Amino acid sequence: MLATVAAVLLFAVGLGLGVVPAPGPLAGGPIPDWRTDPNEPFPFTTPVPPPIPTVLDGHYDRSPTENYPDRPGCTRCQPFPLDGGRSVLTLDRGRYLLFQQQPRYVDRGHYVVTDDQITFFNSPECGSERGVYGWRVDAGVLDLTALLDPCGFGQRARDLTDEDWARLP
Repeated sequence: MLATVAAVLLFAVGLGLGVVPAPGPLAGGPIPDWRTDPNEPFPFTTPVPPPIPTVLDGHYDRSPTENYPDRPGCTRCQPFPLDGGRSVLTLDRGRYLLFQQQPRYVDRGHYVVTDDQITFFNSPECGSERGVYGWRVDAGVLDLTALLDPCGFGQRARDLTDEDWARLP
C-alpha cells in the first residue's frame, strides 16, 4: 500500500499535477465522516458506499481533450470545464477524485460499480444527480459510455467520455 501511494506521489509530481489524493479509508472499515475527514465527499444522497475495494479501483489518466490554453474568466463558471491539460481519475473504494491540470479543476464524489455499470454521485458540481455509465476495461484502458447523466447539462458525461482512461501502474 505504501509503495502504491509513493508511486502515485512521484507520478503526480513528475506530471506537475500538484495534487495527490490522500489515502482513502481502510478497506471494510467504517464509513468516513465528511465532517472530520476532508477527503470524504459530502453525502448529498445516501446510502454512501462502504469503503470496499471495487474491480475498477486505481489511477487512470488521459491526454488533453481540448486545444485551448486557458479557461475564460467567469463569475459562475460551468462545471467540468473543457480539458486543456492532462487529467487523472482516481477510483478508490467507492470514492472518486477527478483532477484536471489545465484549467486547474478538481471534482470528487462517490461511485458504485456493478457488472457493467458505474454510477457517479455526490459530486459538489451535481448535488443529488447521479450519472450512470457503462464501463469496459481492455488492456488497462477504461472506456466509459454515458447511459444517463443529467449533471451540468451533459458536461460531466462529455468530460468522462471524450477520451479513454489509461490505467497508471
